[in-house]
Amino acid sequence: MKSALSLAATALAFGFVPAALAESDVVTVRAYFDPGFNYFRAAQDSLAQAGVKLELKAVEGDWLKDEPLHLRGATAKAVVAGAVVTTATRHLTAAERAAGLEEVTLGSFAGIVMAHPAAPIESIDLKKWTAVLARKKLGALKWSELGTVAAGKDGPVSWALPDTMFKAWAAPLVKLRVLSEAIIASMPKKTAIEPEDVSIRVSQDKTAIAPFGYNFVTENLAHPLSPVKILKVDGVAPTNATVADGTYPLAMPLVAVYAAKAATPQSALGKLVTWLKSERSARVATMRALVPAAPAKG
Repeated sequence: MKSALSLAATALAFGFVPAALAESDVVTVRAYFDPGFNYFRAAQDSLAQAGVKLELKAVEGDWLKDEPLHLRGATAKAVVAGAVVTTATRHLTAAERAAGLEEVTLGSFAGIVMAHPAAPIESIDLKKWTAVLARKKLGALKWSELGTVAAGKDGPVSWALPDTMFKAWAAPLVKLRVLSEAIIASMPKKTAIEPEDVSIRVSQDKTAIAPFGYNFVTENLAHPLSPVKILKVDGVAPTNATVADGTYPLAMPLVAVYAAKAATPQSALGKLVTWLKSERSARVATMRALVPAAPAKG
């Protein structure tokens, strides 16, 4: 008869984790339902193959407004102690790092503004754009209110807003300063959002602009359905490189936050961190419409 140790070794060889071992490899993750919670939910199967089981717990609240709160109080203490992993849509502060927190960038998401190819501007001035979004009503808009326009080329701008039955999809774009509540309130509420519908509208109207998610660039411009121009922001074009390194102004990171002292190589947390820095994590990021983190230099 095989010993318990032999049986455990056989089980591990075939990818099965005995219950007695599995408990020590469980990592508790607390994150807002989107985007952090959904990222880890998508990663569960791959992590299980790496010997790490997740206990997922959704954090209540509006992650757009309350995001820093889960790095305070009892949750912050639990993370520092190594009992919990969480996520944030910003990088850690110096004070948080000094308290024992560490981060791994899971990926970044971004917003874009598309325009007709004949639009008289190439780049949006972020300060001007922010001022436009601060309006309580959309009102009339001219190209010169968005960026630099050559003499005699100014003219009216119209919003090509997507149809949508839901507003939740737009939440990241509000935080990214690509959409405003006024824009969302003006959206028709007919059908689910379709990127190609928006690009068709913009391609047919020389005055039109449309804010959208960066995934439009990665999913559609490789096989353009209609001619549109993706505007730069403060002179920086949205690309995988500029979104990943944060130089594109309308990009925001998604990071996993954990206790540095608890992430020893053989611990469950250490195994999780190793996985988060791997190509498998990058594939999950892409699946969640994130741009994977830029490869570490050196």
